[in-house]
Amino acid sequence: MIRVGAPFLLMIAVAVGCGGPEKELPRDVSISTNRGNDDPVVADAIPKKSEAEAVKFVDKCLAAVTDGHPEKLDRAKVVRQSARGKWRWETGELSGATREFQGVWPDRARVALDFDSDRIKQFLFLCRGNDVAAYQNAGMGLNQSPRSEELSEQVRIEVMGEIWLPSLVPLRDPTAVVFGVKKEPAAGTKTIRSVKIAIGKYPVFTLGIDEATNLPVAITYSNLEFGSRVFKTVILGEYKAFDGLKLPTEIEVRRGDVSAQIWTVGSWEFPGRINDAVFEQVGKK
Repeated sequence: MIRVGAPFLLMIAVAVGCGGPEKELPRDVSISTNRGNDDPVVADAIPKKSEAEAVKFVDKCLAAVTDGHPEKLDRAKVVRQSARGKWRWETGELSGATREFQGVWPDRARVALDFDSDRIKQFLFLCRGNDVAAYQNAGMGLNQSPRSEELSEQVRIEVMGEIWLPSLVPLRDPTAVVFGVKKEPAAGTKTIRSVKIAIGKYPVFTLGIDEATNLPVAITYSNLEFGSRVFKTVILGEYKAFDGLKLPTEIEVRRGDVSAQIWTVGSWEFPGRINDAVFEQVGKK
């Protein structure tokens, strides 16, 4: 049964162990920060300032994405992204889906998800700072879910992990602290190093970077879903150029060890400005 008001990218998306042979994308990435749901949580000791080794490592990554001009990334602070893919429901059923994102870093986001499903037609999430409004359409039009601090926190973390961090925009924020570089075990021929990222009140994220290309290949983090801690991995691939930035176009979201979402990004656009009305609550005058 679908939980009314459950936020996007969360437990409504997948039940661990469900699905057929299509449940995994063929990826040669597997870093140790992808812990199981039952593992204890060990809080990261966040330094007061970024570690020099981590800064050098991140600078190489930013240079790879921007062709040596990291200031170019600032244009992605105002962004539109469109994607088409697959979404796994808690029954294990896969639906075709589209995702349209509009955002203004650091405190505006609009995520619209439309599904080829007979049950849920659409999710819509509007973020303005710490204020989050969530809506769903089960065939009777958009209805707003009850507000709660838990819901707001969940949505904000997912937007950061699944959209903002793949763009690398948070790494240009002056409040970001990077630390804890280490070599990670990886399948195939890849050599991956990871770096931890702390920013504001968000949990610590871990960014895995391919040493051969200096491009990100995975983001890992944890989130609370209805009182249970769940570990997420966002796998990134098929980088293409968009207005001078090299960004991922194949994105898979794993919840634990199960593939919950698979997206092919059609466009990353940087319009320079998005009308603030885009982020207003539905029906608000």
